[in-house]
Amino acid sequence: FERIGKLGGGTYGDVFCVRHRLTGEVFALKQIRDDNEVNGIPATAMREAAILKQLNHQNIIKLYDV
Repeated sequence: FERIGKLGGGTYGDVFCVRHRLTGEVFALKQIRDDNEVNGIPATAMREAAILKQLNHQNIIKLYDV
């Protein structure tokens, strides 16, 4: 991915606008801080990913990969 710019940030990490180098498709990439991790992955990130994988709605961002 090619980083285009920072979209925002918060307590748990930062969100960047990125472009896939091969397809040119644009994504939001969330980079999570590792301050509160358990076994290498923050518990909040695990919960968020599990919920986003189940959702399919036009107003909620689609999770492509973890």
